[in-house]
Amino acid sequence: MTPDEADVLTRKHAELWSQQDARAVAALYRDDCVYEDIPQGALIEGKDEVMKHANGMFQLIPDIRVSLRSVAATKHHSAREYTITGTWAANGKPISLPGVSILEFDGDLIARNTDYYDLSTLMAQVADG
Repeated sequence: MTPDEADVLTRKHAELWSQQDARAVAALYRDDCVYEDIPQGALIEGKDEVMKHANGMFQLIPDIRVSLRSVAATKHHSAREYTITGTWAANGKPISLPGVSILEFDGDLIARNTDYYDLSTLMAQVADG
């Protein structure tokens, strides 16, 4: 994969999250991929589990939007700075959560995805009261 192709795949990944298309998101991953959500201590293994994770996120934030602020890509990796916005389904509160993802590629698929964001920011935004 060229750096330009890695950039395109990274941007497509964000677009598919914004379209709430879990099947299409999962299709970008290798069957034996690893998706790590560092703040929550979650390790998601395999394409099917990525699809379940995405569907879970779409239930929590049904109008999720992933806006990219920057992307840096090489042949085998990309780093993206993003902001997730949407509405927390449980109480209708708006969220705006900045974060960073590191993607590792194998061929034209994502082999590993590692997300970093401030979980306490999210929890403060969605807290009742």
